[in-house]
Amino acid sequence: MELYAKGKDSIKNIKTLDTFCINQTKRAKIDIKNNKLIYFMSETECEFVGMKKHLKKLNIDVKNYDHYCVIMGGFRRNCYEIEMWKEIDNRLGEKFIDSLKIIAEKEFIIDNPDSLYIKDGIDIRNKYPNLLNKNYLQHR
Repeated sequence: MELYAKGKDSIKNIKTLDTFCINQTKRAKIDIKNNKLIYFMSETECEFVGMKKHLKKLNIDVKNYDHYCVIMGGFRRNCYEIEMWKEIDNRLGEKFIDSLKIIAEKEFIIDNPDSLYIKDGIDIRNKYPNLLNKNYLQHR
């Protein structure tokens, strides 16, 4: 990003560096090197508690991730989080987190059968109609 500021006699070209992202990326790489992995997701998702439980078994912490709408032009966001997501995908495979989210989602339905939770435009209880079946629950 280039900024222009009027000096006393002329316009000066000022270059800015996105040091926040640079520092966040460095911090993430240090944490990764020290095997401190963190998976970021919104705690408003029904899978949050289940993901924490399952990823803890793999020594991966889960922290809340809030999506902000304000973007500063020329600056990158979520650099620490992105590095962590990439490393987790690299270690566990790109589909692992998605598969684990489905498991956590199903566990949420079983543990909270009366809770309405709309995801992708539908009540997730309707997504898995046999999940609350007594026979299914007995074999769990």
